[in-house]
Amino acid sequence: MDMQVSGGDRSGKMAVVALVAAVVALVVGIIGIARGVSATRAAQDLSARFQNVERRVTETAESSQNLSGQMNNFVNRANETLSTFGRRIMTLETDVKRHEEKLTAPPPPPPSPANVRAARPAEAPVSPSGKVHEVKEGDTLGKIAKQHNVSLADLMKLNPQVDPARMKIGMKIALP
Repeated sequence: MDMQVSGGDRSGKMAVVALVAAVVALVVGIIGIARGVSATRAAQDLSARFQNVERRVTETAESSQNLSGQMNNFVNRANETLSTFGRRIMTLETDVKRHEEKLTAPPPPPPSPANVRAARPAEAPVSPSGKVHEVKEGDTLGKIAKQHNVSLADLMKLNPQVDPARMKIGMKIALP
């Protein structure tokens, strides 16, 4: 066997080797392109997911700010309500103390005989108009003034002997 390769055979073998190398390079290139497209898609998917997460974080932050504002409004209203209750309680405490002082104060001295005579319900007071109202059950000086279309101040001025807390049925009240 002749192992010698002539110049023409050698160039033919080289052409085949070059062709095989070119085919292998082409196949490797196609595989690389396919993987590159796949990597690009994966990168685009990751980018879309990141944008979605970023949007959700932004929405959560805005929602948190809104809730924070609502909480501040609630706390402010609660504080105002508590302050109002505190003021009302202090007012009630003051009123209770004032009434306790009245209850523990010594009773007023008995009326003098002149005042007793004026306070009797049967006696008619002097009225410039000549009109007199006889007290009925449920009457108050305010109701009487309104009923006769006169001011409460004028009615009280004309009847200084009348104690509104001690009015009795049948008592006569002078009308202006």
